Amino acid sequence: MEKIQKPDSNAASKLNFLFYHMDRIQESHAEISRHIESDFFNKVLKGYMNGLFERFCPFKIGDTAQIIKPFNLRPDSGWAGSIHNLGVGAKGTIKEIDFRDMKFQYAFKPYIQTWFDSDGKERECMELYLFHMSEDHLGPVETKKP
Repeated sequence: MEKIQKPDSNAASKLNFLFYHMDRIQESHAEISRHIESDFFNKVLKGYMNGLFERFCPFKIGDTAQIIKPFNLRPDSGWAGSIHNLGVGAKGTIKEIDFRDMKFQYAFKPYIQTWFDSDGKERECMELYLFHMSEDHLGPVETKKP
């Protein structure tokens, strides 16, 4: 059995430590699953993942967030036609949460979405779209205190 080393004090090190050991748990689960028919270990892993999201994720599904960092998009980007909806300060709702590349990732649905017709007239979108972005671009909505 390998010796477990404790993580550094910073959050990234703690998350790396957590994911490293979660991988070891998944490997053990695969080995055990070959011998035991049970969903016990899936429940345990789901509990670990829920704990990670509950404890470290700054948002929950349904929270209001705002864009805090501008996007540097290429003109041929799929978001290029919507960049005016994604400026710093744009507010919206968190619809989905994921974790990859050592960052929380969000499906963000801006409250206001428009498009420009062939005459250059701005029109309201009939259907609001989700934009997937990392935690680097979203922050809490600041409320003004009286």
